[in-house]
Amino acid sequence: MIGSFAAMFIIFRKITDSPFVHPVEAMMGMFMMSLGEFSDYIENFEKTDHPFLSKVNLSYCESLFVCLSLLKLVLNFCGLLMLDFDI
Repeated sequence: MIGSFAAMFIIFRKITDSPFVHPVEAMMGMFMMSLGEFSDYIENFEKTDHPFLSKVNLSYCESLFVCLSLLKLVLNFCGLLMLDFDI
C-alpha cells in the first residue's frame, strides 16, 4: 500500500495545486479516497501527464484495501466463532 501512495506522489509531483504534492498528503489523500471521498480528488487526475496511470493506481490500491479489509473481517468472525464453541 505504501507503494501506491508513493506512486501517486510521483505522478502528481508536477501539479502545484494537487492534494498529492507531499508524500504524507498523498497517503492521507489515498486514505480519504478509500473512505469514498472521490469528488475532491478525481478532478486532478486529468491534469497529470499520466491520467490513465493514476486511475489504474487508484483502482489497484482500492482493490487491495478492500481485499485486506474483507480478510480482516473474515478472520474476526472466525475468532468470534471459536469463542462461541470454547475451543
